[in-house]
Amino acid sequence: MVQAIAAVVAGFVTILLAVMGSTTIAARALLPPSPAGQQPMPTTTYIVVNLLLGFGSAFVGGLVAAKIGQGRTPVLVLGGIILVLGIASAAFTPAESRQGQPIWYLWALPAIGALGVAVGGRAL
Repeated sequence: MVQAIAAVVAGFVTILLAVMGSTTIAARALLPPSPAGQQPMPTTTYIVVNLLLGFGSAFVGGLVAAKIGQGRTPVLVLGGIILVLGIASAAFTPAESRQGQPIWYLWALPAIGALGVAVGGRAL
């Protein structure tokens, strides 16, 4: 039980760190400059790259969860957590907080994240 919980936590932390790092790099490389204090408008290229990076981050998180948990249950739990948190985020993000992100993008993130975890968890 402790090992399964550790697997889920490790997978989640892996996803979190990978998303934070890759999103920072993608934003610096792909978003246009914006005035001080304003968020840049996301470009189509940035959105597509960010979705791919999100999948890759979730894939690695699923791989970590499967390796540590030595089974599929931690992977399923991690994928469920990613899906539920992502749906909650999409459902409760006010329009003024979206910073130019299309609404479909907010709903695609949890599905892509959960899929990435599932695929990564089966890669072992």
